[in-house]
Amino acid sequence: MTFGYFLKKALGWLLTPIGFFCFCLLCFVVFRRRRPKLGKSMLTVGIVSILLLGFEPVSYSLLSSLEKAEPHFSLEQHQPDLVFVFGARSDSVVGIRSAHHLTAIALTRLEHGVALVKRYPEAKLVFAAAVTLGDSVPQSKIMRDAAIELGVQAERISTLGASYDTLDELNQLKLLGEGSEVALVSSASHMRRIMMMARYSGLNGLPAPTDFRARPVNIPALSAYNLDHSRMAMHEWVGMAWFWLKSAIF
Repeated sequence: MTFGYFLKKALGWLLTPIGFFCFCLLCFVVFRRRRPKLGKSMLTVGIVSILLLGFEPVSYSLLSSLEKAEPHFSLEQHQPDLVFVFGARSDSVVGIRSAHHLTAIALTRLEHGVALVKRYPEAKLVFAAAVTLGDSVPQSKIMRDAAIELGVQAERISTLGASYDTLDELNQLKLLGEGSEVALVSSASHMRRIMMMARYSGLNGLPAPTDFRARPVNIPALSAYNLDHSRMAMHEWVGMAWFWLKSAIF
């Protein structure tokens, strides 16, 4: 893991609702005596931001704009050769089945990937060995075993090498599927960033979003659930900004 990787993760945490509020609170503590106006202003900004981001109309607008950016590819017009499922966190010590080792997000992605390879008998299911800190079992093995449990034949599954981020996974995938149509399965909020990177790398990717979270607002309310939706959206915007900056410099 490079310094840039950890810097991106640190900035990503800072630009989340809780991270930004903690930063504003720290500024208030540091400046409340030497520069009280600045300290109070930062505290006010922190409180207002966390209230706004926890308000359902705001969180819905942030997340839905990402989830609607890349519609699912037409099942009738395309015949993907590969179906690539992006990883999410896993824990190999819980549960008794491989599916139990996956988070709800990872399992949702896997189920959609399995549905696609069952629809396209010639397609292969591909996983990347994304790294989960603290777990010695690669995600690719857990996902592979879970896919077999869900009825996919072992010979139809391929795995990539170890990867640490989305771009790393796409670069490896391009080498495996040179010239092939590749269905890219991930959370809907993640899909805009994936397709931006796929087009940049020259991969012939087909968006296959799942795990839709944004729902129309019924009763505007404040909640931690809405804060998490805002966090997901901010994470993606930070990721896209980082990729744009990195590609512009290098």
